Amino acid sequence: MKFSKVEWKSAYQWLREKQNLLVEAYKKGDVSKVRHLQILILKDFRTTAIGVRRVTTSSGSRTPGLDGVIITTTEERDALAQQVHSIVRSPRIYKPSAVKRVWIPKKDGSKRPLGIPTIVDRAVQAVYLEAIDPLVECNACENSFGFRKFRSAQDAVLALRGKLIHPKASEWILNRY
Repeated sequence: MKFSKVEWKSAYQWLREKQNLLVEAYKKGDVSKVRHLQILILKDFRTTAIGVRRVTTSSGSRTPGLDGVIITTTEERDALAQQVHSIVRSPRIYKPSAVKRVWIPKKDGSKRPLGIPTIVDRAVQAVYLEAIDPLVECNACENSFGFRKFRSAQDAVLALRGKLIHPKASEWILNRY
């Protein structure tokens, strides 16, 4: 199959159905079914295509890793999807590349490190995320908002506001930077 021939609506629908089954099996404690569904998700080309689409259309896709590769054309996406799919199907042959280190200035004048993986490594990570993230979400704290799908700073503010208007709420908030 080719990346350029994927029917996106049905691919996303298929993945969500499998992820829902994965969560159900996890909640029932059916370890063998969880493993089977994770493998099914990982080995299917639709998952690979979704992962490649995510990393090649994000704003970070224009930032190359150490290899200097940026994916811009449909042909390059097709080739990347084939490469990532072969890696996911045979993970023992895969060795991730080194991460490019850049230093980002902070407001206080200091700098923080940022690691930029190659586009192949980002795509492989995106594919594995589809098989792991639903289970992480099952166990995550409901008051955790950072770096989570469908959660934002506004959600954190609303949750905090809800806690503060409670009659037995604290009178003080400590803000540490």
